[in-house]
Amino acid sequence: MSRVSIDQEMCTDCGYCVAICGRGCFRKTDTGIMVEADETNCHLCGHCVAICPARAIVHRQMNMERFEELEETAPIGYEQMIRHIKSRRSHSSH
Repeated sequence: MSRVSIDQEMCTDCGYCVAICGRGCFRKTDTGIMVEADETNCHLCGHCVAICPARAIVHRQMNMERFEELEETAPIGYEQMIRHIKSRRSHSSH
């Protein structure tokens, strides 16, 4: 059974999931997006769920409530983004 499913009524066939998935779990066909996400190829990154603008993708191995919708009307500036990236960097000084 696939870890991921797509609600075909919500899916707009934009292809973002096909483009973002580095493991090849999605294929665009003449009839729509096909999902082949199982334990052999899906590594539970959640990129497909996060990138879907229609919120049509459901991942059975992840808590779907943790994927928050972000407001596009409030972008952050360049300096704020750089500070955020620097603060999230993992490193050890030892």
